[in-house]
Amino acid sequence: RRRRKSLASRSPDPAGSGADGALEKALPVVRLGSGAFACDVSATIAGRALLHVMVGETPLGKSPFSLTFTAASVDASQSKIVASEMESVTAGEEFLLEIDPRDHFGNRVEVQPASEAPVPFTAIVIDAAGTSVPCSVDADASKGTYRVQGTAFAAGECSIHVALAHAENAAVGGSPYRAVVRAAAACGSCSCALDSPGGDIAEATGSASRAGGAGYVRVTAGGSTNVQLALCDEYGNEAEASGATIDASLVDASGAVVEKLRTSSASSPSHVAIAVTARQAGTFALDATVAGSRVGGFPIPVWVQPGAPSAKASAVALLARVCEAGAETVVEVLLRDEFGNPAPSTGADVSVSLRGPAQCAGVLSSVSLGVARFVVVAEKAGDYIVSAIVGGEPVAAEPARRSVSVYAASPMPQYSALRASAPATGLRAGETIRGELLVLDAFGNSCAADACVPALFTASIRGPDGTAVPARIERGTASGGGGDGAQLVVVGAATLSGPHELVVRGAGGEAVRGSPCRVGVRAGAASGRQSSVEGCGAEVHGRAGETQRVRIVLRDAHGNAAAIGSDVAASAIVRTRLLFAGSGSAVGDEDAESSVVWDGSSGSSKTAVAAVTIRKTGQYVLVAEVTEVNKGDGSGSPEAESSPAKEGGSDSGRKR
Repeated sequence: RRRRKSLASRSPDPAGSGADGALEKALPVVRLGSGAFACDVSATIAGRALLHVMVGETPLGKSPFSLTFTAASVDASQSKIVASEMESVTAGEEFLLEIDPRDHFGNRVEVQPASEAPVPFTAIVIDAAGTSVPCSVDADASKGTYRVQGTAFAAGECSIHVALAHAENAAVGGSPYRAVVRAAAACGSCSCALDSPGGDIAEATGSASRAGGAGYVRVTAGGSTNVQLALCDEYGNEAEASGATIDASLVDASGAVVEKLRTSSASSPSHVAIAVTARQAGTFALDATVAGSRVGGFPIPVWVQPGAPSAKASAVALLARVCEAGAETVVEVLLRDEFGNPAPSTGADVSVSLRGPAQCAGVLSSVSLGVARFVVVAEKAGDYIVSAIVGGEPVAAEPARRSVSVYAASPMPQYSALRASAPATGLRAGETIRGELLVLDAFGNSCAADACVPALFTASIRGPDGTAVPARIERGTASGGGGDGAQLVVVGAATLSGPHELVVRGAGGEAVRGSPCRVGVRAGAASGRQSSVEGCGAEVHGRAGETQRVRIVLRDAHGNAAAIGSDVAASAIVRTRLLFAGSGSAVGDEDAESSVVWDGSSGSSKTAVAAVTIRKTGQYVLVAEVTEVNKGDGSGSPEAESSPAKEGGSDSGRKR
C-alpha cells in the first residue's frame, strides 16, 4: 500500500522536466493484481520526458525512466503559412511560400524527405482572371518546413490556397494567402495597335488590328497622325510603357527605313503613341518593336497621300514646241505637292493659256495623278509662252522651256488675198500690171516661202473689151510689211486704156479674196507713129489766103487716144512745118503761117487742129510732128526725139 501511494505521487509529467526543470505531472497508478501495477503515460508536448517511479521515497529499480514523445499527425488548423517577403510577384515568375507543419497540440511535426514520407499538403493559386493553377509542395527537411512553389499569370490580386491533403475543408492557417501580381515587361508579340477614334487605322476593328487584320494607316505627306500601341506582357497583361524600349519606323517594300518615327506617352500608362509622318507619298509599312520583338499585327500598311498641288513645285511639259496654226498643242502640267510628290487634282484649280500674238486659253482634256493635260489651239502664227496657273499661283518655269512656235498652216487659196501694186501716178497703157498675192492659211497667217508655190494659183487680166489674157505668177516679196507681205507676185501687161480686172484663182477654181482686183489703165504719151491726120483725104485744095484746117488725132504707142492734161497747149504737143513740094525747103513766115489748137472740149484725150494759111499759090507739103508727151498729170515732158504723125495710119506724116 505504501508503494502504490508512493508510485502514484512520484510519477513525472512528460510535459514537465522532472530533473531538468520541466513540469511534473502525477500519473494515476492502477493495480493489476498479483503485485503488478500500471500507469498510462501521455503528453501534449513532444520531446524527452523522465518517468519517475517511486516506492515511498525510494526510486523503483532504474527509475527514472527516459521517454521520448514525438509530434502527432499534421493538423491543418495548427499548421500555418509562412510568407518569405512575398507581398507582390511578377506575372510568370515563380513565387515561394513555406508551411510550418504542426500537430493538434501545436508541436512542430518533423518533416520527412519526400522519398520517405508523402507530402501532407496540397496548394493551388487562383489569379485575378479566376484561373486555378496547381502549385508544387516540396519538403525542406533542413528547415523543417514545406515549400509551396507556383506561378500566377494574370496581373492583379491572386490567392494561394493551401490545404491538408485528403481532408475536406482542412485549410492551413493563413490560407488563402493573398498577393499582388504585377505585369511582366512589355512584349512586342503580345502588344498591339489600337484603333484611334480619329480613324488613324481605317477599315479595321479592334480585333482585326490586334490580329494584324485589314487595318491601314492613312496620312498626308508632311502631315502626321498617331497610332497607339497597347503594351502587354507575354501573358496578355497591360504592361507599363515607362522603361519599355520601343522602336518605330516607316519602311518601304524592300524593308529599307524611310522615316524613323517618334513615340510619346498616351493617356493610359500602358499605351504609347507613334507619330506617323512622311514626306514621300506612296505605300509603306509601319513597323514597331518592343524590346526587340515585333509588335503583334505589325507591320501595318501605311498609305501616304500626296498633298495639294503647289505652284512652286509643279512644272510645265510640252509634248511639242513647234506646231501648225490651228493644230492642237498638248500642254501637260506636272502637278506636285510641296514635297515633290505627284499631286491629285480635279483640274478645277489648274488653267493653261498661250500668250503671244494672241492669247489662247487651254481646254482641260484629262486629269490623272500628278498630270493635268490641256489642249490649246493657236490660230495666229508666231512665238508663244505657255502660262500655267495652279491654285491661283503661276507655275514658275524657265521661259525657254515654255516657248511654243506656231507656224502657218498649208496655203488656202480661198483665204489668200490679192492686192494691186501700181505707181502713184497710175498705170499707162503698155506698162506692167503687178498684183501682190498674200498667200495665207485658213487663219490669215502668211505662209512660209517654201509653201508658196505658183502652181497653186492661176491668174489672168481681163481688159475693158472683156478679153482675158493670162498673167504670170512669180515668187517675190510684197511691199505690205509687218510680216503680212505676199510671197507671190502676179505680173501681166495691158495695152488698152480703161478699167482692167486682175483675176487670181486657186488651182481648184476658187477665187482668192480681193479677186477680181480692178486696175485703171490710162493712155500713154502721144506717139507720132500711132497718131494720124484724119478727115481730109490725101490732098487739100484751097485758095491763096484761105485758112485750111487739118485734124490730127493723137494716140499713144498702143493706139489708145492719148490722155493729155487740160492745161497743156496743143502747140506744145504738135508742131507743124510747111515745105515747098518740089524742093522741100521751108516756106517762110511771110508766105504762110500755121498754128495748132485743140478741137473739142478738154478731157483725157484730145484732137489737135492744125490751121494753115498760104498766101501764094503752089503745091506745099504740111509736116505735123508730135514733139512732146503728156503724162496725164497736168505736166508735160519732152520726148527724146520728135516723131511725125502718120497720115491715115501711114508713117509719112506729110499732107499736101
